[in-house]
Amino acid sequence: MPQHHRCDRRPSPAARSIGFAPFALAERTAEVVDVQTRANLPSPHERDLRARLIAERAQNPAVRAVGAFREERLVGFAFGAPLDPGWWWADEVLLQVRSHAELALRDEPFVVLELHVLPGLQRLGLGTSLMERLCGSSTQPWALLTRKSSAVEAGRFYTSLGFADVPGPGMAGGRFRAMVSALPLAPGSVRRAGRGGAVLPAVTGR
Repeated sequence: MPQHHRCDRRPSPAARSIGFAPFALAERTAEVVDVQTRANLPSPHERDLRARLIAERAQNPAVRAVGAFREERLVGFAFGAPLDPGWWWADEVLLQVRSHAELALRDEPFVVLELHVLPGLQRLGLGTSLMERLCGSSTQPWALLTRKSSAVEAGRFYTSLGFADVPGPGMAGGRFRAMVSALPLAPGSVRRAGRGGAVLPAVTGR
């Protein structure tokens, strides 16, 4: 499943030296892997797996990436792409999402695949800025991401941007949850719907 590290909500004066710009993922793969590794502290085996996956993603011309830079150094990034049915987890995610009438007939979503910020620069609003820029580049009417079910604080962060958990048991035996949001992002743009008062975004189809 795509991975996301918790970032913070609003820009801070301490982040004023940070600039944001799109970048070619294939040209900065090593830097991206370094930021992800320092943010997540994966095992060596997991790091190698993630590095191969990022290199593979970099070959997809549909992938868009946005970076946070201090001078020329990459200190945070987000990348995503329109959903590709060939991704190994796509069927399971779509099965859960399409089980809800409000999302069943929507166009394919833009998928936020990765979001990471260096630990020393978290809680400064970089994650919010990266998400707004990445999702703002999409022509899809809605966005989708997955997160670990145990990542409660990451869930709160995405909820603050307007994402909502898709009700249901989750994926991979409940270890991951899907979240969805209308685009463009509008923090707080959720409404009550469905079973048990579950929250889903008001997604407008094209």
